[in-house]
Amino acid sequence: LALALVLVGLSIPILDVDFFMGVVATATMVAMTLAVSALAVGCGAGFARFHIANPEEIITSPGGFIYMGLSMFYIVLVLFLEAQPVRIYYWAMMFRRELPGWGPAIIAFSIVALLTAICIIIPIKWGARMLEKREL
Repeated sequence: LALALVLVGLSIPILDVDFFMGVVATATMVAMTLAVSALAVGCGAGFARFHIANPEEIITSPGGFIYMGLSMFYIVLVLFLEAQPVRIYYWAMMFRRELPGWGPAIIAFSIVALLTAICIIIPIKWGARMLEKREL
């Protein structure tokens, strides 16, 4: 998260990004980092294999594939939901027109926030529950 924030923070002034896009980029990076990390921890705990000969087997395990699939689905969905409000904003700025309203943007960003919360809370709780069931 620290590295992502440094990269976004340094990129914003270099690319001369306006305030709205800077906030969207920073919030998206924080949300994606937390959600993808929580998915990794949850899937890692839920599909834990403590006795393996080769660590590369973890990547090709069912848990590894589920994690990669869920992460990819989350990232694609976030980009899809955020693309429309950002496009509308930039078209309004580029053609110097009034914004048609913040309603669609608020809905899209609210869905992203809900999806992020789901991707953080559910995998962590599920992974903890699965580890509790195991005899270590």
